[in-house]
Amino acid sequence: MKYLILIVWMFDFFSPLGVLGQDKTGLDSKSMEPNVLSFLVFNIHTNTSTSKNLVKLISKKDAVGKAKRKNIDKAPNYLALYSYETEVLLDSIFIEHPLVKHIEYLNGNNAFTAMDTVLNQTDFFIRVQGKCTEMRVFEKLKDKPLIFLNSVKI
Repeated sequence: MKYLILIVWMFDFFSPLGVLGQDKTGLDSKSMEPNVLSFLVFNIHTNTSTSKNLVKLISKKDAVGKAKRKNIDKAPNYLALYSYETEVLLDSIFIEHPLVKHIEYLNGNNAFTAMDTVLNQTDFFIRVQGKCTEMRVFEKLKDKPLIFLNSVKI
């Protein structure tokens, strides 16, 4: 009986899927495609000559895993990022606009006051599920239409 348990354990240990079919490689056992999760860091800045915001990729880190989905209510100022793999839409991601900050503070009369401030440049990051090759970035500012900023090759 000891030898049977040892043989089963060795088969499970050295097999990529194991005796029980548990995936040990990070591969989906149905399609054998990796569950790619990409962490993308971007920089957004205002182009001084055109006063249009531009987005560029700073870094990319791939990992094996699945992204947790978050339902985010659209803020009045937001970015819409559409990830593509060779012209096939993979995902739509909506984040608060990183350049526009809504700040609440106490004024001189000890009353809460709110104001929006606009930064010239900042960094932000997103998680993307799948093998993204291109990110198309759109900007929605309060009381303005949705505009295309630029496309970023990943």
